[in-house]
Amino acid sequence: MSPRRYTTRYISTEFTPAEAARATGVSVELQRDWKRRGYLAARDDGKHSRYTFEDLSRMLALKSFSDAGIGLRVATVPLGSDGFRNAETAASMAMLPMLGFADYAVRTTDPRHKIGRYVIVDSAGVCRTDSLDEYEQERGTHQTGPVSIIFDCKKAAEAILAKLDRPHLIVETSASDE
Repeated sequence: MSPRRYTTRYISTEFTPAEAARATGVSVELQRDWKRRGYLAARDDGKHSRYTFEDLSRMLALKSFSDAGIGLRVATVPLGSDGFRNAETAASMAMLPMLGFADYAVRTTDPRHKIGRYVIVDSAGVCRTDSLDEYEQERGTHQTGPVSIIFDCKKAAEAILAKLDRPHLIVETSASDE
């Protein structure tokens, strides 16, 4: 008898603009505007707009940073070669941890993996950290100015997942004989 081989396939669920609006609070009209301005990817296959969890993460992060008064593309304070203090950079830094926390919810990632739970925008720029205590210790040594926003990627991912009517990721496992 030959050994069985198992294959796992991960399928990202696609959500309509209306579903995205319910999950993120970003209206369909604002989604269109952000797509037109290049903040959200536009489909080039001519079909109706659909969004993955990664897209929803970007939407919620952009909205949160924008609502906190951080401009979308205003490059105000250079942060080395890593980027600038703006909502677009901060949202990009928040997407990967949000996706990681969402995938952990369906047990496809290891919870011990450090991915940076918090994205913080302060007068020095944008940073990602696993611990607010570590950030405060580091911040104390650099004497930075006020914090604009602390974005909790885990809570943001959980908020989106709670508002979705179906899973963000489908995991299919199949077996075959070798």
